[in-house]
Amino acid sequence: MPVAPLTVHRLRPPPAHLGPEGRAFWIATVRDYQIATESLLTQVQIACEALDRMSQCRRTVAEEGLTIADRHGTKLAHPLLKIEAANRAQFQSALRALRLQPGRGEK
Repeated sequence: MPVAPLTVHRLRPPPAHLGPEGRAFWIATVRDYQIATESLLTQVQIACEALDRMSQCRRTVAEEGLTIADRHGTKLAHPLLKIEAANRAQFQSALRALRLQPGRGEK
């Protein structure tokens, strides 16, 4: 029985400004889900940008620590923790808009 030929779609390359994490997510998502419409590609881009910002925040907090001292020497939570959390929410929102739910069905 002959196998039907695979339809090969030309995948949109990731935007140039994305970092390594965002680029990897773009490539995997666009390839695996065959995303080609502008509205969905916009959501993928939003997710990728949020992922990159989360990664930047994580790296900086890893270097500088979870707390910083204010001008009086009082320890405060690192301000990037809030930015990381906001970008995590943005990433999750973009995944919901794409109707992607990572980890679903995995045990």
